Amino acid sequence: MQQYLEEAIAEYNEQVQVTVAKPTFFCISEGVTMLSGNSQERFHNVIAKLLYVAQLARPDIVLSVTFLNIRVTRSTEDKKKLIRILQFLKGTMDDELIYRLTTLII
Repeated sequence: MQQYLEEAIAEYNEQVQVTVAKPTFFCISEGVTMLSGNSQERFHNVIAKLLYVAQLARPDIVLSVTFLNIRVTRSTEDKKKLIRILQFLKGTMDDELIYRLTTLII
């Protein structure tokens, strides 16, 4: 999982120099600039990696990544939101979520 996170962060490394406490960003603006073809492909590749990571190891980012995945426009605003998720992940890459069964009731 760490390799997928590192690869995703590396795609936008120059813009992910800082970390943030939460990946919150659910605000949709009208009249934004669309990403170019190459930037859209890059955006899609990173989102695909993050979807994989979110489903297997990071349920804390599922909602944010899914929100970006369903965005059809792929605007510059969406890219800023993606960078915010990557900043959050960069700061929490070594965090672990541990699930334990405390009692078994049959």
